[in-house]
Amino acid sequence: MVEKEDNSVHRLSKVNGLSASGIRDIAWDSSTASLVVVYTNAYIDVVQNETVDLIPSVRQAASGLQKDLWSVSCRNGLAYVSSSLGIIVVDLKKNEVRETYKIGGNGDTTTVYAVALNGEYLYASTAEGLKRCPTSNVNPADFRNWEPLSGKAGLPEGPTAQALFYQEELFVVQNNTLYRWAENRWLPVFTGTGEWKQVEASNNGILVCEASGASRSEER
Repeated sequence: MVEKEDNSVHRLSKVNGLSASGIRDIAWDSSTASLVVVYTNAYIDVVQNETVDLIPSVRQAASGLQKDLWSVSCRNGLAYVSSSLGIIVVDLKKNEVRETYKIGGNGDTTTVYAVALNGEYLYASTAEGLKRCPTSNVNPADFRNWEPLSGKAGLPEGPTAQALFYQEELFVVQNNTLYRWAENRWLPVFTGTGEWKQVEASNNGILVCEASGASRSEER
């Protein structure tokens, strides 16, 4: 953690407060000043004012279930944790799991790899493809409120690995190809050759980290 006043660095680890090692992803929620940390062992930490609260209920889910956490996104006091159980919603004011969205076909559990949000829709990259639910919907836990988008308008059918916003435009990753939603269709922007490890939006573009190195697809 970096202090804005003097740029000093405070290191957080399992030694001085975090609940585990093996961090999978982190995200910041400005409305509650919370840093959310998800781990490879299915733990979730919420860091507020250098106080760490563990949200262990995911790991304590019924035995026999696969419990992988893939990524986390935050908005308006809620953390949306993408997982093999669906979308786990954490209330950052109460530091507890509010509910889990199981959005597979017929209400089945399907893996969710990433969530992207704007003021209009909640997008989910899943093992069944890209889906969306209006943010105005009062019951996003009902799978029937999620609209499948894969196999339409130029986006192939099949799993999507990530969804993210850059300069208010939606991008989706599928099969080492980055797609952009524009003019009511999906346009391929960049295709890589190596295994993609991570895709992130930066100030100047979208960074694609491949196993063989890093490439950048820049949108202006």
